[in-house]
Amino acid sequence: MSRKKYFDSERMLVAAAALSPVARERLRKSLRPYVAKAIREYMERQGIPTIRRDELIAVGMEPFDRVFNTYLTHRSETDHEEEEGYFYRYYIWWMRQAVVAFLYPEK
Repeated sequence: MSRKKYFDSERMLVAAAALSPVARERLRKSLRPYVAKAIREYMERQGIPTIRRDELIAVGMEPFDRVFNTYLTHRSETDHEEEEGYFYRYYIWWMRQAVVAFLYPEK
């Protein structure tokens, strides 16, 4: 299997990221388009000015290491681990929590 093909799978990238800092950075970069899309959709629903897009993407990417470490700690507790895209969905949920906490610190 070629190196490119190996990293095309989110599950394989997550597995590699658990062992390698280089793969972890690649996983972080692969998440950015999903985070950007989720941020754009959230901003549209909430009526947040588009000028804040880059700021909110940075906020959404900030908890990556904490979320990934939590995922690694608890992934054996779920039967979703083998689903393609599960980590991305898991991360997007946590990313939304970080953005809401940033925008509405009083809540």
